[in-house]
Amino acid sequence: MITGKTSQGYEFTVDPAMLREWKFVKAIRRAESSDKGQRFIGTIDLITLFLGEEQADKLAEEVAAKNDGHASVDAMYQVVIEIFDICKEQNYEIKK
Repeated sequence: MITGKTSQGYEFTVDPAMLREWKFVKAIRRAESSDKGQRFIGTIDLITLFLGEEQADKLAEEVAAKNDGHASVDAMYQVVIEIFDICKEQNYEIKK
């Protein structure tokens, strides 16, 4: 498992196998879509697949607490991208 903490203090645990999961890769593609509907759905799928329901809900609460009670799709996406980058770094270190 990969564990870490973002620059905003969000703690997380991720299964490194998820980084290679087909559904996860598809969710990334949708989350980066120019179509707002696809981006919304993709971001939800991405966060849920990556962190699991429990951690995703906790993250949404923490993001909302730091953003006047709202966890926007953009704010959630930015945190998940940071978590993804941390995981890629740690996964590389694990493979050494």
